[in-house]
Amino acid sequence: MPDADESEKLSRARIGLERYKIRLGFWQAVWVTLITGGVAAAIPGGVEAFKIYMERKKVEAEIALKKEELEGRVLESHQNYISQF
Repeated sequence: MPDADESEKLSRARIGLERYKIRLGFWQAVWVTLITGGVAAAIPGGVEAFKIYMERKKVEAEIALKKEELEGRVLESHQNYISQF
């Protein structure tokens, strides 16, 4: 039969373990909340960045197309000048 001193140590150990579980649960909730909030904030930012990237690519393609069109007009203008000369 355990004496009173061992029973008290066992009781203190159980209380310590319960305190540890409570602290662990608290910090787990804090970290999960922080990580979830970070992810929730990062997703819309990532989507917006992707939209801007795609818009930039579209504008670059339009600029390249207009540049080719302009070069074609310049070449046509030179050919017309030479043919009229």
